[in-house]
Amino acid sequence: MPTMHEKTSEAPTDNSIIRCDGFRVIRHSRSRAVRVNSSVFPSLSDMVDKKKKDEPQTSNAPVKVIVIEDVSASVFQRKYLMRGEERTFYSVSFSRSYRDSRGEWKYIKSFNLEDLGKVISVAQQADEFIRQQVS
Repeated sequence: MPTMHEKTSEAPTDNSIIRCDGFRVIRHSRSRAVRVNSSVFPSLSDMVDKKKKDEPQTSNAPVKVIVIEDVSASVFQRKYLMRGEERTFYSVSFSRSYRDSRGEWKYIKSFNLEDLGKVISVAQQADEFIRQQVS
């Protein structure tokens, strides 16, 4: 079976369906689905590789995690090359943790009324941390 990056030489039959699925074109027939690469739909890995050549390598891990009870703020640092100069940008992701019925930890990005005070507190602490880094 061809991979996502290989083109197929099979001609579509009357009963085949062609649909776009993200960055791929998938042709379905009654027997199997065939992925077809197209210049109109480049693969995600091709786009990421091009981006990595232009940018310095950075870790995907947060540089700081601030936790108040079940609410957390993760601060991420990203370095980009802009006009030949390296610039640092920060972003913050908020989440709430809980245990499901099986006792496994789950993380969601929605908050209850009772969580909003904690969200404000971790957001203020993230703001202070980022301002210390850029000064």
